[in-house]
Parts: sequence; structure tokens; C-alpha cells
Amino acid sequence: MVPLIGGSAIGCNKATETLPLFHFSFDGFEANDEGILNYWKNVNIPYYHIDSEEVPLTEKRFQNIDFVNSVCPCAALARVNISTGDKVGGYAPQNQWMYKSAEYILEHIGPTVYWGENAPALNMDAGKPVVDTLIKIGKKYGYSFSIYKTSTIYHGLPQKRERCFYFFWKGNKIPVLNFFDRERLTYGDFLNTINKNSSEYDIYPMDGKPTDYLPFRYLLETSGESYEDYIKSHSSEISVKSTMGEIHQLNCIDEIINWMEKEYPEESSFKKNKQRNSQLDWMKYVKNKWENNKGLFYLGPLFTYNYCPAVISKNCAMLINPHEDRYLNLREIASLMGMPEDFSLKSSHVKSGYYTPQMIGQNVPVNTVRDVTSQVLRFIDNDKTLQYETVSNGYFLQNNINKTCKIISEKSTKKLF
Repeated sequence: MVPLIGGSAIGCNKATETLPLFHFSFDGFEANDEGILNYWKNVNIPYYHIDSEEVPLTEKRFQNIDFVNSVCPCAALARVNISTGDKVGGYAPQNQWMYKSAEYILEHIGPTVYWGENAPALNMDAGKPVVDTLIKIGKKYGYSFSIYKTSTIYHGLPQKRERCFYFFWKGNKIPVLNFFDRERLTYGDFLNTINKNSSEYDIYPMDGKPTDYLPFRYLLETSGESYEDYIKSHSSEISVKSTMGEIHQLNCIDEIINWMEKEYPEESSFKKNKQRNSQLDWMKYVKNKWENNKGLFYLGPLFTYNYCPAVISKNCAMLINPHEDRYLNLREIASLMGMPEDFSLKSSHVKSGYYTPQMIGQNVPVNTVRDVTSQVLRFIDNDKTLQYETVSNGYFLQNNINKTCKIISEKSTKKLF
């Protein structure tokens, strides 16, 4: 259901070793769905827009379905959009995709399991209206509900991407899924494993080099270290560092401004406007904001060696390669999502001819879905080692990050994690 670029479908394929019987979507998602349709273009997998096409539900392919996986858009519950009010967070109209999909699948397909992925806020206060609605839909059709929170970093990829998976289990028993903590390479070592001859390895969504950003160049030059050594020695085991964050911590913005006034007074700004035509003007603007205790949205190049932050548009615009003075190319971005090397990133819907980082990030990492699918299969196969919970009013919640389980009553309103 709404496959988007295809990471979730490929993850299911890796776990089941079978291809989907069909794809369902809605009008307006053609640009995102194009990737997976092209990837399996030599296989007859029907693709239907359920809001504008009649689906031949009596056909055999739609009968006795084990599971349906969904990737409904989750922007409404993304952390940047969490707030209060009747048009944001859990009350945002974008959540209707989840409701419409659940109603359609549970009513017309009735699989053993219907499950999907959404933002981490699904299990917070902001997501409670969504969860309450999904539970009601499930009860209507005889399904129990659970949530499994995890991060991609526990599934073999060096990406810290926290997300929630939600499940409709047919019947009143909810399986207790396994927890995961797979070994993984560091971000720096992982990037070295990517085939440099693979397609789209030479396509860079970001112009220029990290050292074109003068504050980052200053940090590098004054350290006396090489580019790669600086990133290794200044990377944190528990967080990703930003150029502006490092400058703020070192309290060296005055030194940088003096250096720029002497060495690069006219260097053009990457943030051009009437007030800030040069990078020097930009840094003076930053200093003024900091002196007035105001934040700064642009963080400058993000550097790390251990793991990267969530592969989303704003991070991809700043994330750098730790070995070479450059930003990430499209193939590296896709690989961090677990997309296979032979998956084409060309798009007929984008002016550049290629998927944007935002479209690649509006996706589910292949490795994460592979692991979660393996647990869904245990339920379908009646695995005798499974343990179960029964929840009459509420839902069952598992947290793979801190390895805990909890039954959440319908009256619970507190932040769960």
C-alpha cells in the first residue's frame, strides 16, 4: 500500500523471497512509486490507484492474503511538525492516508496481518489521536493493535533513524516480537564498501565542497589535521557534529570573523540575499543571532564517522563524506537506506532526471523492514516459540531501542518514551 520509492517492498522481498502480488496506491503518488515499479518492471505486478480505479477484488491474487505492508506518508507526525491544534500532528489531514488505507485493506482484503511504518511521534502525545483512530478501525474488523519502535542503527545500517511500525493482527492475540541489535559498520567504513562504478555514484545533489563553507575550512586549517583525520578525531560516539555547533561550543566565532575579514572578505555566500551577499556577512548575522539568544536553522556541514543522522532532505544537504572533501552522492544516500546497487535512481517526474534526496528519504530502510517482516512471518506461520499478549482496551507496545514491552491502556495520554 503506497510503496513510494520501494525500500519497504524490497525489505519484504528479502525476508519472504517472494515478490508482491499487487501494489495499491492513491492518485498523486506516481512520482514516488515509479522507482519500485521500474525495479520490477519485468514482472507482472498489478498497480492500482484505489481512489480512482476499480480493483478486481474477486481475482485469486486478492484472496487469502498473508500480509499487506504500508508506507503511508508520515510528515504530519514528523518531529518538525509536532505541535498542538486541529490541523497539525495527530490532527493533521495527512493522517487520512493511514485511515483510508487501513479501512480499505481490512475491509476488502482482510489479511492475516496489515502493518506499516510511521514517524516516532506515533507513540507520543501528538500521535495519540492517530493511534486511537487506528485501534477503532482494527476493532471494527476483528484486529488487535500493536506498535514496535526501533531505529535503523539496530538493523545493520549506520543510520540513526527512529521510527514506529504499527500492526493490525487478525484476532485477539498480539505476538511479542524479537528485539534486534545487529552488528554494523561505521558510517565511514560503510561508505567505503559502496561500488564506485555503480549508477548515480557521480550524481551530486549538493553543489560545491564542504571546505567551500569558510567556517568549516577554518576549523580544519586551525586544527593542523588532514580532512579525514579531523573528522575522525572530532566525531562523537553518541552524536553527529555540525560545523556551527562546533563553533558555538569552541566560542570562536569572533576569531573566524577576523580571519574571514583578512582572508576572504568578498567570498560569495551560499545564503545569498540583499543583506548577506558574502559569507562574512552571514557569519556576522549568525553572531548577532547568538548574542540575542536565538537559534540557527542552518548548521553547516555535518561530520561524523560512527553513524549518520536520519536520511532526510535537510540532513542530506549537509552530510559529508568523511574520506573526501565532498558531500554525499545519490548512490551513497540510497545505500544508507539499504537500497540495492542495481536500483535505478532515475526519475521521469523530476526535472533533474533523478530522484531527490527528499524522495529517497521518504522511504523505509530495507534492512529494518527485512527484520520486522521476519517477525510478521512468525505470526503467520504459527511459530510455536512465539509468546502472545491479549489487550482488551488499548494496545501493546515494544521498544527495540531500550528493549522493553508495555501494555498501553486507552486512557493513557503520557509520552511513552
